[in-house]
Amino acid sequence: MSHTPHSTRLHPASAPPSPSAPHAMRVPLLLLALGALAAALPQQLAFSAPSPLYLSPDASAGVYVEGAADAGSYVDDDKLIRPSFDTTHCPGYRVAGPRTEAASGFTLPLTLAGPPCHAYGVDIVDLTLAVVYEAPERLHVHIFDTAKLQYQQPLDLIFTRASSDPKEVQGVTAEQSHLEFHYSDKGVFEWWITRKDASEAAPIFDTRGKKMPLYKEGLGKYADTERNTTAILSNAMVFENQYLQLSSALPHDANIYGLGERISGGGVGDASWRLTEETLQTFFTLDDPDPLESNMYGYQPIYMETRQLKDGSLSSHTAAFQSTSGLDIVRRKGLIQYRAIGGTLDFRFFSGSSVDASHNSTMTASRSADDDSSIAKAKFFNSPTSAVAQYNAYIGPSTMVPRWALGLHLLRWGYRNINDSRLSVQRMREADIPLEAAWADIDWLQGARNFIPNAQMWPAEEMRAYTKELRENHQSFVPIVDGGELDVFMKDAEGKLYLGEVWPGLTWYIDNFAPNTPQWWEEAMHNMSQLFDFTGIWSDMNEMSSFRMVDRTYEPAKHEYTDAKTRFLWDREWDYDATQSAESLPLIACHFMLASPPAPYAIHNGDDFRGPLEDNLNKRTIAMDAVNSAGPYYDTKNIDGTLSVMHTHNALLKLKPNERPFILTRSNAPGAGRWAFHWLGDNFSTWQYLAKSIQGMLQYQLFGIHLVGSDACGHAGDTTEELCNRWMQLAAFTPSAPLSRSPSLSLASVARNHENIAYRPQEPYVWESVARASRIAFYKRLEVMPELYTTMVRASQRGHPAVRSLWFDFPSSFDTLRGTDTQYMFGNLLVSSVLEPDVDSVQAFFPSAGGAWVNIFDFSRVTTFDRNITVPAPLGAINVHLRPSRIILTHAEPRYTTYESAQGPFRLLVNLDDHGEASGEAYVDDGISRIPTPNKELRFVVQNNLLLGSVQGEYNIEQKLDRITLLGVKREPRDVYAGDRKLEVEFDEGKQVLTIKGVDADLNKWWKVQWT
Repeated sequence: MSHTPHSTRLHPASAPPSPSAPHAMRVPLLLLALGALAAALPQQLAFSAPSPLYLSPDASAGVYVEGAADAGSYVDDDKLIRPSFDTTHCPGYRVAGPRTEAASGFTLPLTLAGPPCHAYGVDIVDLTLAVVYEAPERLHVHIFDTAKLQYQQPLDLIFTRASSDPKEVQGVTAEQSHLEFHYSDKGVFEWWITRKDASEAAPIFDTRGKKMPLYKEGLGKYADTERNTTAILSNAMVFENQYLQLSSALPHDANIYGLGERISGGGVGDASWRLTEETLQTFFTLDDPDPLESNMYGYQPIYMETRQLKDGSLSSHTAAFQSTSGLDIVRRKGLIQYRAIGGTLDFRFFSGSSVDASHNSTMTASRSADDDSSIAKAKFFNSPTSAVAQYNAYIGPSTMVPRWALGLHLLRWGYRNINDSRLSVQRMREADIPLEAAWADIDWLQGARNFIPNAQMWPAEEMRAYTKELRENHQSFVPIVDGGELDVFMKDAEGKLYLGEVWPGLTWYIDNFAPNTPQWWEEAMHNMSQLFDFTGIWSDMNEMSSFRMVDRTYEPAKHEYTDAKTRFLWDREWDYDATQSAESLPLIACHFMLASPPAPYAIHNGDDFRGPLEDNLNKRTIAMDAVNSAGPYYDTKNIDGTLSVMHTHNALLKLKPNERPFILTRSNAPGAGRWAFHWLGDNFSTWQYLAKSIQGMLQYQLFGIHLVGSDACGHAGDTTEELCNRWMQLAAFTPSAPLSRSPSLSLASVARNHENIAYRPQEPYVWESVARASRIAFYKRLEVMPELYTTMVRASQRGHPAVRSLWFDFPSSFDTLRGTDTQYMFGNLLVSSVLEPDVDSVQAFFPSAGGAWVNIFDFSRVTTFDRNITVPAPLGAINVHLRPSRIILTHAEPRYTTYESAQGPFRLLVNLDDHGEASGEAYVDDGISRIPTPNKELRFVVQNNLLLGSVQGEYNIEQKLDRITLLGVKREPRDVYAGDRKLEVEFDEGKQVLTIKGVDADLNKWWKVQWT
């Protein structure tokens, strides 16, 4: 497709460009070297030019036309509008006609309420409001251009969404909904949402201007310009082709969680898991090593808000913005403002309530501007866990974790050859540090090109032997696949193959929207599996990353390129001269404005040590005017990485249909948790990043990616012995536990140690103190693995967060705990880690829960509740406490890997409450088979000196329950029986610990143990 500065580019969502012909041939994987590919390219994808946009006097195409042309005629290329960079004159919208009713909602026409303001684009005149009651707990509100020229993500992409047309949705009625939609039909259109629960009459979302303040001054820490001021000068709804604005009122000192991916800039214990007011968060996937207070790898414009009501109870809801465009969200006192540079205003709201409102209310959506008296007097049970689970159910359950992924993983960027990796695995075993998986960074690749082993340093035959050794030792191997060196290629604006640069040099990029892309991934995975065995895939740099913009005049033999930093950098003010069409907006560019110069509104895109990224959407990524099968990259960039891991997931299922795929991704968007897990990126070896890893874990529980963690000991910079000691302990009690890629380690629900090539080695065996701390912590992790595995399974099954802020479980302490991000619950375990240097104790809060919290390492008891206390934490020790009244299943004899540990007998760890009671559950299966798979659901209850075990399910558990450890037993019992068989016991009166041995219970049957 040709393009000149005066041409118009429109890609309506209903009719995206499509290939004129499919690929005529498959590209052999071994031709991925750029020169070889140039000689073996498949037939190019040719895109048809979009139909021109015709303008009529009544602006039926959706663009407000000043001095409109005759119907059916073009607007001349030199008829240009200019951005005013001023939202104060934006008129908002008004209701344009009657609404169209359906069983599960309605639609309503809207029209511009006055002259266009052209703040940052072309005002779109005619809009449609769709309100759909999809489920009792879920309300969909979508405002879109009636002509449907703005980009909308297809309904079946990544996860399945319901249509915006209520006639096409089998939802619920307004009477059955937990939520009530209101709008004003007099004057300017405004809308708000309330609960039907009379205990909370205040709206959960409210766009009424009179409810919100204005701010003439911007946020001082941002370099404001007229193109991206953080001042709030207007709260009017703006709907332009490249700028959409919507504000909602918030309560004073609102408790907002989510809006990621983001790392706060504060220190340890700054409570930044709870987002503060007077902040800005940008959403635009970016390859930038873990910047503070900036956008980064993930695109997750979702938040949960929790309010404390007058009676002391909590009320939580989730608000999800369903855009794919670049976005700023500005938080000022009393409001939140969305500023998107494309797409539509598409929201879903989740009530957090867990009962059907139809039993309590017969209300319909109110059309009154101010009448709140119609709110039903219903009463709902509400919890933050429900608010999170409802959103996670909507985006789809997170992929089930294979049990081996919960072990310790080791990698380093800088293993020169396969023997370096093999030697590290050997030294881990010699140091008796449990190791589950070895990973390979780009060192294994020939010229850093995906799928091709380095013939000299990582030859295929040696990799085959190495991975066979690992498999025989019940260990796994995970190779890296970077996001930018793939086939089925994207085009540039002129229809030529798009070129960027990543690790191998000049690079073509996969078109993840192309219909033949899934087949390409399947062949890639199959061909790699013929070279060596692998258990999972590490998908890195899939934002997509590009180090520089390659000159479009490139010829393969020349290898010439220009620095991307200057290619699309905005370095001039807007010129209002109509002849300068590259610096003014064509009037008819309703759908897409070329990103050179950038979009008129400049989202605050990154800020790192290489210089500010503001005003440059193309920095370290593919150019915004590159084209895939869905249209311009401008519209789809933020979901591209998620699509790549979706294809990888499905390809692994094709390759190993009976196994759960394991993919660790850096880039992610809503729904990514269905396909992959996440690590928190290229962090730094500092105490600050150790502490911030907890914030990242808590965020991603809201986003539906439960297996998450960071590079333990840090990725960039030289770590210290003390820092690595503390970080490895924390890694042992996170969902993911990797080591590091730099010479560094990584922590995640994949506990990873991931090191960087530029820094000193930091494998845990390097220091004896770190080796000892790692050995103790990770053998304990293997001991409690059945509990951790059950927790991860429940997160997938129910959408509940696996890692939780304390107030989720103890809402009565919300005032104290609402910002706490130094402690967390992982299943039934309370983790309180040291996060700062040169200390031998930690300040920890233990909520009142009906009994003592017990340390799982030494069985010491905490009996001081509901305030911070000092708990000993010498170097090499971490505080992990079992919740009162809980029973967890553990391995009685933990061994070197998860598989070996699972072959041994079980133990129950029982923490009795003050009444001598406790309960628990466990999920058991083979740990690897694809869901659904045979399993056993175990239930345990202690009451009146009787422990009962019940069971349900078809899976056969071969290992017996060997022993039971009861915590909180004040005096030794006279006799203990399993049926009529008397059992041996040990009793520690000082610690109040009773150990029952030789239980030998078959966990496939009901059983009981009783004591007197």
